[in-house]
Amino acid sequence: MILSLLSLLLAAALAVLGVLFLVNPKMAFALSAHEPQALPAVMGGRYLGLAAIVVGLVIMADWPALALAFAIGTGLGLIDAVLVGRAGGRIAPHLGAAAASAALAVACAL
Repeated sequence: MILSLLSLLLAAALAVLGVLFLVNPKMAFALSAHEPQALPAVMGGRYLGLAAIVVGLVIMADWPALALAFAIGTGLGLIDAVLVGRAGGRIAPHLGAAAASAALAVACAL
C-alpha cells in the first residue's frame, strides 16, 4: 500500500512538472533545477531511459506493460508533433513515431 502511494505521489510530481513545462517553462525550469542550455542532454537522458524501460519490459516479457508503454509513446509522438508544428518544425518524424508506437501498442495488447 505505501509503495503504491509513494509511486503515485512521484507520478503526481512528474505530472505537475510536465504541465508547468507546457504552460510556464520559466517556473518549471526553476522548480526542476534544470538549465535551458542543458536541455539537449536532458532529452538524451530521457530517450535512453525510455529505451531502457522498453528493453526491460521485453526481457520480462510483460506484454500488457509494453502495450501501455507504447500507447504512452503514441501520445508523446502526437504531442511532440503538435508542439514542433506550432514552432514551424517538421512533424512527419513525430507522426511516424506515434504511428509505430500505436502499431506496437496494439500488437503487444493482442
